[in-house]
Amino acid sequence: MDSLSNIDIKNGKWIFIHNGQYDSTDVYKMELKSELPNYADPLLNQNDFLILSNKTDTLYYEIMGYDKSLFSLMHFPSGKIHVYSLK
Repeated sequence: MDSLSNIDIKNGKWIFIHNGQYDSTDVYKMELKSELPNYADPLLNQNDFLILSNKTDTLYYEIMGYDKSLFSLMHFPSGKIHVYSLK
C-alpha cells in the first residue's frame, strides 16, 4: 500500500488523492454494473464492477470484496489488485 495515496468517495464522485492533493483529472464519476462483457465472462464471475470515468479516461474494476476495514478491486485489463484500508 502507498501511505501517501488515498481515495475519497462523495456525491457520486471517486477522487484519487496523493499526498493530500488532487486536481480535476483525479475526479471520476462512479458507475456500478453487474457485468463487463469486454473484459469478464459473466458466467464465471458473480462480482459487481466499478466503472470510473472523467473527460479524459475510463477505468474498469471488478469489486473483489469489502468489509469494515478493507476494500479490494481488480483493474481490467491489467489484473492489478488495489486494496484500500477504510477509515
